[in-house]
Amino acid sequence: DHTLALARTAWGVGDAALTLALLGGFDRRFKGHASVPKAYELAARALLQGMGRADMAPPIAAFPRPILFMSATGDTWSPPDQHEEMRDMAKLGSLEVVADAGHFLPMEQPEAVVRALRGWLAGL
Repeated sequence: DHTLALARTAWGVGDAALTLALLGGFDRRFKGHASVPKAYELAARALLQGMGRADMAPPIAAFPRPILFMSATGDTWSPPDQHEEMRDMAKLGSLEVVADAGHFLPMEQPEAVVRALRGWLAGL
């Protein structure tokens, strides 16, 4: 897991090329390891940054209004720990993690999404 930690550090300082270099072959070297989906997610972020997509950390950190982040326990593409990081970046961030759903949370657990939104809106 040290490789993934190094790649996250490279990503944290904005070095997409080093991030991708560190993650090259990660899935083969760590086949079956629980961190493989996290490595794929980090590689996807680095690729998007390399294609000119803006890093969302500064806008999230600067946004002056409440933000609700939602994730699901079964989401391996954008897992709860990623949303925890975004919530922690935000000045007024909240996080709702829904059980028994994956990446398509609104389709898999629509009632839970509505409950979470209503609860969050009621607290504003």
